[in-house]
Amino acid sequence: MARLEVSALLIVESAEVPRTGAKWIADQLQQAIAERGHASLCLSGGHTPRQVYEELATFPLRWDRIAAFFGDERCVPADDPDSNFRMAREALFDRVKGLVVHRIPAERTDLESVAAEYARELPEAFDAMVLGMGEDGHTESLFPGHGDWSRPVGAKVIVVSGAPKPPPCRLSVTPEVIWAARARLVLAPGAGKAALVARALEGDVDPRRYPVQTVRDATWLLDRAAASQLSTARVQGRSGQAQ
Repeated sequence: MARLEVSALLIVESAEVPRTGAKWIADQLQQAIAERGHASLCLSGGHTPRQVYEELATFPLRWDRIAAFFGDERCVPADDPDSNFRMAREALFDRVKGLVVHRIPAERTDLESVAAEYARELPEAFDAMVLGMGEDGHTESLFPGHGDWSRPVGAKVIVVSGAPKPPPCRLSVTPEVIWAARARLVLAPGAGKAALVARALEGDVDPRRYPVQTVRDATWLLDRAAASQLSTARVQGRSGQAQ
């Protein structure tokens, strides 16, 4: 399996998570614009990402040189409360000017065609990719028991049926898209994530059961509660800074 290196850690106070995450994203985007003239950002859904995007909207970036994409989407209309696009629009898109947004039209019925079309829209590599970690160890919409996420699956975007939490139908990028990203940030704060964070980063590698283990080498942004079950050796000297 690829991507088994020890991850970098950002360990901060809970209140600092949104700003720290937003600054990490802004730094990656600014670097990409400086080097290539443009930047690409892949967004994740969830409560913590929403707070991060709200902070990101306050940064004076060259938004007209940035394109935003999604790592996954629920099969609902764009204005549905479960839509990742709706969340990102409210938190970020409506607050900045010039940002180019590539939405996944997951409300369509021909989902295999949607997956193929969206795969063609993706850049060769994202400059910054935001990921989350579900309570079952999933990331994006790559769920335990739905595939072997330790290896390429032969497609950049797939349809996921029978997700263990509603809505059951999703579209998701695959490990090869995640691994290709130039920089990845996993947001996993909260005491409720502590045991799973420790298992994801220090447990035996079993991506069928814990798909998030495929991104151990990402930058992991944790608060002190989420990092509380990590070994002292891993945490020591890393609190509040990327390694």
